[in-house]
Amino acid sequence: MPGSEQNFLAVIIGVTLLIVAFAVFVITITIYFIKRRNQHTHEMTQLKQTYDQELLKSQLEIQEQTFRSISQEIHDNIGQVLSLAKLNMGIMTQTPGQPTMLYDTRDLLGKAINDLRDLSKSLSPERVADIDLAESISYELHMLERTGIYQARLQVQGSAYPLPKEKKIILFRIFQELTSNVVKHAGATHLDVIMSYSMDHFELSMVDNGKGFDMAHHDANPMGGIGLRNMQNRSLLIGAVFQIQSAEGSGTIARIYLPVENGSVGKN
Repeated sequence: MPGSEQNFLAVIIGVTLLIVAFAVFVITITIYFIKRRNQHTHEMTQLKQTYDQELLKSQLEIQEQTFRSISQEIHDNIGQVLSLAKLNMGIMTQTPGQPTMLYDTRDLLGKAINDLRDLSKSLSPERVADIDLAESISYELHMLERTGIYQARLQVQGSAYPLPKEKKIILFRIFQELTSNVVKHAGATHLDVIMSYSMDHFELSMVDNGKGFDMAHHDANPMGGIGLRNMQNRSLLIGAVFQIQSAEGSGTIARIYLPVENGSVGKN
């Protein structure tokens, strides 16, 4: 009997230890998953804050770029056109009977009115908050062509569908940054922009015929790679992939690949 009691006691102790061990295991796993969940929540909160900050930064940069373009357009085009119209009118008041000059003045004023109409689109408060990506890119390329240095073309492939406003703003800012690089560094004369819509992704591509650059040397240069890293980081914030291909003397190809769901990713 004493042996049976000892065996029974040993079984009880063993079962108790197993229960305690299992309880400790469950508590440990629960604490681990709670920490992981809290860490994930914290990371998502930080990511959202970064996304919101980047979105605001992009909006301000687009506005700054818009105002810079408006200032240049007023100075270089509208101001000059109106000055010529004023000069013509001054001559006509001193020399009556100049029908050709009158027609020229009418055409100059018509051009100024059209230029002001274009600028009014840029000043529209909805341009940044409710941006039409194709229209805005087309306008930027039109302004580029007016310099007389570049030939720029926009192609839209596939059936367009709405993109979320926040993503459109960041996509447009990346486009502006790429265009700025073409103007400042590429030495290009042709720029092709392709907006491609498919059921599973949206792709924005830019191809120039500039001098290109050595990718390995550029990435190794801390100052030279900052712009590319900024565009890559911005792309990551909206779930997109940024890729760039270039070689010395071969121009540059930049692509932004944005996955979508069922050909629709939000409201305009």
